[in-house]
Amino acid sequence: MLKPSSISEKFETEYMDSYERNDIYIPELGMTMGSAWGSLKKTWVQLKLAYRNGDFSRVELLKERIHLLREGMGLPNEELY
Repeated sequence: MLKPSSISEKFETEYMDSYERNDIYIPELGMTMGSAWGSLKKTWVQLKLAYRNGDFSRVELLKERIHLLREGMGLPNEELY
């Protein structure tokens, strides 16, 4: 079962297995759902590192990227710290 924060409002992913879910192509992102999850995870790691290093111009760019990825995936966007 998926966490509520990872259920897409755009795609019917709730009852799919992981292989079906990861193969969904997202045209506005130009990647599959699996690639988007990987990109989202890496962007979060970069965001935490940018905060730690005090690189606040990069922080804003990464926040925008997270928002764009979550929007394209149909995930609810939340306020980022």
